[in-house]
Amino acid sequence: MARIRQLTLRYARARLGRFGAEDVAQDVAQEVCMAVHTALPDYDERGLPFEAFLYAIAARKVADAQRSLMRGPAPEALSRPDDEEQQERQTRRLGERPPGPTWSKGPEPLSRERLSGPRHTGPGGTTGPS
Repeated sequence: MARIRQLTLRYARARLGRFGAEDVAQDVAQEVCMAVHTALPDYDERGLPFEAFLYAIAARKVADAQRSLMRGPAPEALSRPDDEEQQERQTRRLGERPPGPTWSKGPEPLSRERLSGPRHTGPGGTTGPS
């Protein structure tokens, strides 16, 4: 099992290195070891090396970790503060104005003319989008 952990840790570090997540690579290696231990009774040798089986499990676990890292931390639930001081702290932390009637309605919807852009006359007198 130590050899499996060594191989999968090296694989996870190589795949997760750009995220700078050594602790995540350690976790992935441990999850792979547990998954291999669980799947070992059902393993059938089909002419492929055992490492192919191992790396297939590792690839899936690394992909799960990458998705988790790309999502980032879970957002905090926004609660409605009871007092004004707490509301001001939350507003400063979020870097936005408190909710109220001053909020704008949002951007104007795109029209077909705005999407197609200005028209010009091309060679031969034809018109079309620029």
